[in-house]
Amino acid sequence: MAKHREELNKLKIITTKDKLTMAAGLGTLIELFDGSVLKQEFIDCLPERTSHRSVGSYQMALTIMAAFIYGYDCLEDLDHFRNDPKLAELFGNEVAAARTHGDFLRDFDTEHLQKLNTFLNKMSRHIFNQMKEQLPEGYKPQELIIDVDSTSHVQYGEKMEGLAFNYESEWCLDSQVSFNQIGLCHGFQLRSGNTKSGVDAESLIRQSFSHGIP
Repeated sequence: MAKHREELNKLKIITTKDKLTMAAGLGTLIELFDGSVLKQEFIDCLPERTSHRSVGSYQMALTIMAAFIYGYDCLEDLDHFRNDPKLAELFGNEVAAARTHGDFLRDFDTEHLQKLNTFLNKMSRHIFNQMKEQLPEGYKPQELIIDVDSTSHVQYGEKMEGLAFNYESEWCLDSQVSFNQIGLCHGFQLRSGNTKSGVDAESLIRQSFSHGIP
C-alpha cells in the first residue's frame, strides 16, 4: 500500500490549451468505411447538396453515422460535434450545424430511402463475408441466420406522422428490422404505431436474401 501511495504522489496535474476529444475511436471507424468498396454505393443513395455553402451530402451522412455510433439520438446533439477537433481534422472543415443536417434529412425522398434500405443488406453481407474470410476458424460465422423483430418507439409529440396506440396502449411509432446473428442490419421498416408484429415481414426476408446465400 505504501508503494502505491508513493507512486500516486508523483502524479502531476497541469493545465493545457490543447483541445481534447472523446470521439477518437469514431475517426478510425469512419476512415475504414471511407476507404472501403462501400463508399461509392453509399454516396449513390444520398440526395445531392449543391449549395456553395454546403459541406456536401457525404460528409453530413458520415457525421450522422458517427453520431449514432457515439450514442446521440436527436439532431440537436450534433451541435456537440461542431467544435470537436478530431472530427474537424477528419473532415477538413467544421461540422455542419444540426439545423443544416435537418434540412439534409428532409431532402430524402422515397427513392433515396429504398436505395439506403438495399444498401443496408449489401453492407451487412460485405462485413459478414469479411468476417468469414479474416476471423480465426473458431470465430467465423458459418451460415447466415436472419431474424425479424419489431419494436415500439414511444413518442410524446402530437404532430408526428404515424403515431398511434399499440396493443400496450403506448402512443408510438413501430419499427420492424431484419438482422443476422452478428447483429448486422439487413433491412428496416418504420411503421404506424398500431401495426401488428409480422406485417409485411415477407418483404424484409426477401430483401435480406436478395443477393443469395453467402
